[in-house]
Amino acid sequence: MTWIISVWKKFIHTFGIGWLAVAMTSCSTIDYHMPRYHPGNIYLAGAKRYGSDSIFTATYWKNGIATPLTDGKTNSALFGIQVTGNDIYTVGYEGSILKYWKNKNAVTIADTITATSMAILNEKVYLAGEAHFGATSVPAYWSIGQLNHLLDNSSQSASGLASAIADASPDFFIAGYQTNKALPNSFIWKNGKTVVYQFSGIARAVTVQGTDVYAAGSYSAQGTDLRASYWKNGTRIDLTAGTTPACAYAITVSGDVVYVAGYETNAKGFKVAKYWKNGEAVSLTEGNSNSNQAYAIAVYDNDVYVTCDGPIAHSSLLCKNGKVVAPFDGTSDQFYALGLFIY
Repeated sequence: MTWIISVWKKFIHTFGIGWLAVAMTSCSTIDYHMPRYHPGNIYLAGAKRYGSDSIFTATYWKNGIATPLTDGKTNSALFGIQVTGNDIYTVGYEGSILKYWKNKNAVTIADTITATSMAILNEKVYLAGEAHFGATSVPAYWSIGQLNHLLDNSSQSASGLASAIADASPDFFIAGYQTNKALPNSFIWKNGKTVVYQFSGIARAVTVQGTDVYAAGSYSAQGTDLRASYWKNGTRIDLTAGTTPACAYAITVSGDVVYVAGYETNAKGFKVAKYWKNGEAVSLTEGNSNSNQAYAIAVYDNDVYVTCDGPIAHSSLLCKNGKVVAPFDGTSDQFYALGLFIY
């Protein structure tokens, strides 16, 4: 659908269960406050047709309950969602107009940026994407009404994209790449100013665990197809062998386990949506149709959630530990959601 500007995805944060609090009121009395179990709310972002309407409406779901954000007069869709406290932030397009919503309140982005990812830092919205200069574009990010370029565009030859942004309070990290060389160069920027890592390949996702910065995307060695890969502090780890095309679109880390989501092409030439747990692949689709790729991944209470394309147009799958979760089971062409957040 040409009216969808971008469905790259997004940046996924997970939150653990509360800590056990022990309060001592006196030397002889100890009150134990057991943690409240919080099963986690599943938020999805995408688009939905309502009734017999042929228009897609930007919609998010909380535990399967849909909330539309536009009036349904113009095709619209969301590609990202994040929850902070009691506020739900979403980002997407209404027609060709980039917007973000705080709860149901829309903010139109007037700057000429095509966004691919969103992060919330100190209750401020940050969008990552590309700024356009004629036939070229440069990685850029937007926040507080200001557009910031990440590469020098004076020669207008450094075409590229800021593909992902991650909150690592009080800092933020952006992954992106430029394509004006034989092999694409990727960068990780800290706070939009300092390049902390630079490497060959295309970085499409970023996350931070402690002092370690992870990126995921694709890498191509001479004479091989694209490999799904991730980088830890700039060091590449390949997830596929390069015998068929593959790519990673999302990454998250839980403890010492690295989870990556994307696709690998099978022997029939069809994309198979997959996620990798410390390099071990789990297939999510059968590989009997094309464009089956995963976009977002989150881990909550040891369960792995992934969104990916459904087997028919305008459908999505939500998978939990490799099993499809209804109603996002790919059987309906009336709604889809690729953005994922668990809180």
